[in-house]
Amino acid sequence: MNPTTQKCPMCAEEIPAKATACPFCGTRLVDETPAPPAPAPARTPVPPRPGPAQVAPPPPVRRKNQWIWWLVGGGIAGLCLCAALAVGGVLLYQSGLLFPASPLAEPTFSPPEEATVQPEPTAPTRTKTPVPTPTVNAPAQAFGDPILAAIEGRPPHITDDFSRDRGWYGFDGVTQSADMVLVHDGVIQAAGDTQRVFTHMVMTWPYDELDNYAVMVEAVFLASGGSARDREIGICWWPGDELGERFLLRESGVFEGGTCHDRECPAFIFGHMAPIPAGETVSLTLIHLRGESVVYVNGVPLAYHKLAITDYSSGFSLCPHTYDGKTSDIVYDNLKVWNLDLVPGLP
Repeated sequence: MNPTTQKCPMCAEEIPAKATACPFCGTRLVDETPAPPAPAPARTPVPPRPGPAQVAPPPPVRRKNQWIWWLVGGGIAGLCLCAALAVGGVLLYQSGLLFPASPLAEPTFSPPEEATVQPEPTAPTRTKTPVPTPTVNAPAQAFGDPILAAIEGRPPHITDDFSRDRGWYGFDGVTQSADMVLVHDGVIQAAGDTQRVFTHMVMTWPYDELDNYAVMVEAVFLASGGSARDREIGICWWPGDELGERFLLRESGVFEGGTCHDRECPAFIFGHMAPIPAGETVSLTLIHLRGESVVYVNGVPLAYHKLAITDYSSGFSLCPHTYDGKTSDIVYDNLKVWNLDLVPGLP
């Protein structure tokens, strides 16, 4: 048989070997049943891509008695702080910066047992004073200078050259008497003060009831044997609310201003100037206006104080301190007083 032909199984006709159907009888020569599909090749499973390793957290560490370490640390820190403060305090104390010593610390004298003490007017006792202040007091100048400018050229309402006694009297907190004041030879002085109190030299009514005033007076330390304590030129006044105020100037140049109540006089000003020789005249100016006060010494404003008072009282006194129980060796002269209620144009 020709390899390029084949016979139809139905009609036996010779047909091409590659024919799929007989051209004579139409018989299909190719089996139409599809061959079973070849099995798909097995797929090798892909292992999962490795991710970051999961590390289990370490178990918590139990700290036993942790509060004890905090307590120990706090105690050590506290001891270190106390030691540092103690060392610093010792250094400051030795240097004099922590507790500056008062230049003239003096004992406080107690009254005799038989003495009867009256509440007013007060007889001030010496008290501890604050740190010294500059010589020129700026608030004193700001308050006092406009008032001095207002009375400049105006005649004073009261003058006293102490050529005669115009009715001055003395008061020491217990006794009031004209015999406690000496007016002679153009000066006034206290007849005697004691270690417990001093003498207020006061003008008689109506001059002792001025509410607002400016006072100018001269004072001198007389040469004498002197007392063991530093003598003091003094001027006192009563601004109101049962309070007294004073300004004391010592021979050494130390000055002090204080507010007095119930025989205690805490200082509102403390400072110093040049020492004052015996026989040298010192000019004092006191201005009081509605609770505010200022003191000038030789034209220099040294002390200023303001009180929030409601019940104004009145008056001033000359109050020297010699503490020896003898006739005072401090004299005053040339007193001038302006009633500020009668001066127009005050601030």
